Amino acid sequence: MRFDPGFLNFTMATNTSQTKVLYLYNLGNTDLRNIELSISGEIAPYVNLSQDKINKLEGGSSVRIDLFAISDEDERSLEGQLRADADGFYAYSALSTNFIKDFVP
Repeated sequence: MRFDPGFLNFTMATNTSQTKVLYLYNLGNTDLRNIELSISGEIAPYVNLSQDKINKLEGGSSVRIDLFAISDEDERSLEGQLRADADGFYAYSALSTNFIKDFVP
């Protein structure tokens, strides 16, 4: 398995939200089942997933995953990881956030 991209950065104003998209690829020929998705690290309270479980990912295919970041009123930089686990296989994508007061992209 592999995430693409392997790194996501949310740079955004405080008190806003932002959505990013990544894909999980099954690089093998065997179907993977019951893939658990989780976010770890200090970023976990600020980022949610469109799904936390993928029932089946066929060999050679991919699935879209949306990540939703929500900032509060405090400026902060946080890091963490998105992890996928299934059948002894795993994949990671590094995540970071920068919440900046009055930030304009």
